[in-house]
Amino acid sequence: MDSTTPSKRDSEEIRANLIDAVHLVRINIGQFDAGDRACYRLIASQLRLLLCDGKGNSLIKRVFPNPRLHPLWQCEEMYEIEKQGGELIFFLPGELASNSSRITNICDRDKEPMELDQWLELKVFDSSITLRGLIRSVADKDGGAHLDDKLDETLMKTYSTEICGERSHVRFLVDISRYLVEEIDIWLGTG
Repeated sequence: MDSTTPSKRDSEEIRANLIDAVHLVRINIGQFDAGDRACYRLIASQLRLLLCDGKGNSLIKRVFPNPRLHPLWQCEEMYEIEKQGGELIFFLPGELASNSSRITNICDRDKEPMELDQWLELKVFDSSITLRGLIRSVADKDGGAHLDDKLDETLMKTYSTEICGERSHVRFLVDISRYLVEEIDIWLGTG
């Protein structure tokens, strides 16, 4: 490396990388909708980069100092079941319309947005899987950026449940990414 090569990325380059990651998510959502189901893995790897790529290293937090996202739809009801000692077997935030294979209203825009780290700890599917854990499992173990021979506990659970003929994590990751892209577009002033 010569003396003219910077050793650290500047804020504009980081912002450009965030815009590129959002663009890749958007393109892969379109590819997924057009029938290329494997694109969910590419979406997961970009979600990892955007949201939870190590402690304080997510692109979103590097561009937006205090990002806030809406809670998952009906997540309060799920937590109430747990508080009352009930066992949550399967929880899918959002609504699945009978005429569509998409999960809509996945996040509750009527509720106050929450900090990103808190949002990533929200539970999905059951009381043991967080958004962060799901994204990391698909990106790190299910072919997003790496493929493990053995499924982790999160993938074993999500592989065992289908939504509209697909493993539950596939549809959920694609549809939560739709919400995220919309929010980032608003933050960037492009949506």
